[in-house]
Amino acid sequence: MVSRRALIRAFGVSVPAGLAGCNIFTNGGRDEVATPTRTATPTATLPPPTDGELSPSTRSETRTETTTDISSLTEPAAAGVTEEAGTPALTPAPSGTVDDFGRAVALSADAAVVLAESDGAYVFEADGDWRLITVLTPDDQENFGGYGTSAAMVGEEVVLGGPGAGSEGGAVYLFARDDGQWRQRHQFVPNEDRYDFGRSVAFDGQRVVVGDNNNPTTMESWSGSAYVFGRDGTNWTQEAALGSDAENLFGTAVAVAGDTVLVGAPYAESDGQETGAVFVYEQADGEWLQQMMLTPDDPVDDGLFGQAVALDGDTAVVGAPGDGGSSAYVFEQTETGWTRRARLTATDADSGDDFGRSVAYTDGLAVLGAPDTGESGHAYVFRAADDWTGTRRLVPKNPNQDAEFGFVVALHDTTALVGSPVFRAASPAYLFDL
Repeated sequence: MVSRRALIRAFGVSVPAGLAGCNIFTNGGRDEVATPTRTATPTATLPPPTDGELSPSTRSETRTETTTDISSLTEPAAAGVTEEAGTPALTPAPSGTVDDFGRAVALSADAAVVLAESDGAYVFEADGDWRLITVLTPDDQENFGGYGTSAAMVGEEVVLGGPGAGSEGGAVYLFARDDGQWRQRHQFVPNEDRYDFGRSVAFDGQRVVVGDNNNPTTMESWSGSAYVFGRDGTNWTQEAALGSDAENLFGTAVAVAGDTVLVGAPYAESDGQETGAVFVYEQADGEWLQQMMLTPDDPVDDGLFGQAVALDGDTAVVGAPGDGGSSAYVFEQTETGWTRRARLTATDADSGDDFGRSVAYTDGLAVLGAPDTGESGHAYVFRAADDWTGTRRLVPKNPNQDAEFGFVVALHDTTALVGSPVFRAASPAYLFDL
């Protein structure tokens, strides 16, 4: 019988050195991705809820947590790598068996969101110490639909994806803090049928991008889509539906910054190998057009390049956690295209450790998760100022031995939030000051 972790790893649908040569990546006649022509139509905006406490979303349960001494779970750090053991910072206390607390996380200056798959989105705020404020759930159902949740956050707004939510095929929700209360402000639904809408989300404050690929338990489709929504005041309009007929899990990961969108397709073919790819789209004259396809110049079959993507300004970081050699790649946009600047690896992570399963990047600082490293997972910190040489390893203190520390990561300035989910057990999320 295939284990749940093996299934997640095999299909990778939610969700990570040395300096490398500089190569420009273009389409090169590979998988053609068409942008369907559609008339932009506004999606319905939900009316704001009435004022008052969100008491229906606040849980009170009894919590039991199993921890194991860190020395029995963590291999010694490699020479030249410093290690920091984080103290549990965010917990669903008081709570009982919270299923997969930390399967998705998001972070801003003074707020953090941690999703538990069958429970809801726990909101924490920083006021001296971090404290639990409320638990968010959609207005039309009890939770976000189980496995495959996603999250992205800017300021006092958070976008939460639930591929099992909504009446059919998934839904994505925007929540905002208003007068100290978190309320649902919008529900995103595409202008066509979908499979797992909300498998991945990206948000830059003005645009939301939603990935929709396949259901790993039924394998309804290996192809996927990515939907771009733009904001005009309080109204949201679907600007584009990006996609391909190729069975490449297009939409597994998405990222957005202004007029640039990245879409990961970890099973895309390149030069006859299933190496994975990231498709780059840019908006011009109101249309979203594919500009090029990023691929590694040292491709390996089943490399899962594009399993995770992050974008900030003109720099992108792409995770490739496949068994062929777990790694991540840094790309920089130039006047002539995108150039690969570095390949990131962890000297103490093996090819099967899922290094690059999750990626967060901002302003020259990258954090990459390796949830299968050791017994409980690791995360690694890389800096552009250090020529992308990793010198810091993040680990959980007193972890649950079944945790997947590093399954998801989030960054705001120099603060990192690392999820450490455990199936049907309690496990905290961790904050690190980098």
